[in-house]
Amino acid sequence: MAVHYSPYLGDSVSFPIEAMRRNLDWVHVMAYDYYMPTWANNTGAHAALYGPASDQDTDCGINVWINDGLAANETILGLPFYGYAWTLVNPNDSAIGAPEKGPAITEDGSMKYKDINSYIQRNGAVSMYNATYMVNYCTIGSTWIGFDDVEAVKIKVAYAEEENLLGYVL
Repeated sequence: MAVHYSPYLGDSVSFPIEAMRRNLDWVHVMAYDYYMPTWANNTGAHAALYGPASDQDTDCGINVWINDGLAANETILGLPFYGYAWTLVNPNDSAIGAPEKGPAITEDGSMKYKDINSYIQRNGAVSMYNATYMVNYCTIGSTWIGFDDVEAVKIKVAYAEEENLLGYVL
């Protein structure tokens, strides 16, 4: 069963963790899509391992699941194999959290990892790694692309191992 990064879906709605433990061998926690260019007002780390400004990050979500009763050895960390492209309001303001005005490149901004790499190479962009969020991004003019590269995925795999999770899935 694949579930949201947190067991809480709203103010009074949550997944039935105890029933899940009794009936499922494992749970895939979707640790991504925290921010998307179709609904956010700022660029965001859509798969942040850590998020200093909010509780929308992988570490927070995994800890809530475990603290609320899902065993670590029943938890599989879901990792994205894609990123999102955003249109910046101001190309000179390009940090994570910069004001944006919607998706770039595709209708919803989603891009496969291989397409992100091709886009970066074609445009001579430089990928930036953010060690606070444990994610990558690049800026090409007013286009901002957030994604996980191979090194970011390795860090998240190591996190799954350190937290004694059952595993991870792309």
